[in-house]
This record gives sequence, C-alpha cells and structure tokens, in this order.
Amino acid sequence: MTWARKVDGIIVEDDYDAEFWFDDAERPPAVQGLAPERVVYGGSASKTLAPGLRIGWLAAPAHLTPALERARARQDLGSSTIDQLAYADFIATGRLERHLRQMRRRYRERLEAFTAAVANLPPLQVDRLTCRSAYVPGDSAVP
Repeated sequence: MTWARKVDGIIVEDDYDAEFWFDDAERPPAVQGLAPERVVYGGSASKTLAPGLRIGWLAAPAHLTPALERARARQDLGSSTIDQLAYADFIATGRLERHLRQMRRRYRERLEAFTAAVANLPPLQVDRLTCRSAYVPGDSAVP
C-alpha cells in the first residue's frame, strides 16, 4: 500500500485460489480490504468450475470503471448471457458452495495421501512441507 500511495498507483489482486483455501485462520486477508481505493480485486470461475466458462469479475475503485469498460469493449468478445445466468443460479441456489465443499474435501484427501507418501520416502533434506491452497492445477475431478 505504501508504494501505491506514494506513486498514486493501483494494485491488481488476482485472488485465483480463494475458494480452495483449506484453513481460513491461515488465509491472509485480501489486500483489497486494506485500501479499496487503491486495489482492483479480480476473480474467476476458471479454477472453481471450468476454465472454458470464461466468467470473471473485478471489484475496482469507481473512478476506474469508465476506463475498464472501454478496455473490455476493445479487448473482450464478451461472455455468454446464458452462462452468466446459469452461474448466478448455481451461486444463488447454494450449488456452488456444495461443489466447493466437495472439492475441498477431495483435495484435502489428495494432499493427505501425498504427504503420507512423501513421509515414507528416504530423507530428501526437506525441512518443511506446507500447502495453503487446495487447488491442483490441471485437476479434472470437477463433478
């Protein structure tokens, strides 16, 4: 935040794995909450549901809205209205939250299996193994 205030800059926060965090007590808060006037916070359905869905969002300071709208109009082919409505319904009916709980459970089981397998290997000079996010790139286990 010091840099952004000093140079009158904007920080872009891509919260790509927020939905797959294991322990909320360990998850650092979003930077956007510290200075909403200096942070553009973005997310998408790519990691939580499907990369091909092409639905994302930004929470940006109001003074940036016109420039963001112009940039999107020039660069983006748009998102399907049907996909947006289906995703909104998925959220509103609680199905997204159920899906996320199921995936967190599945990813936690995979992490535990991996950790157990690594623990049985000969020493590799590994001091610490941590995982703060449950997202596994390339996972196709989305129901």
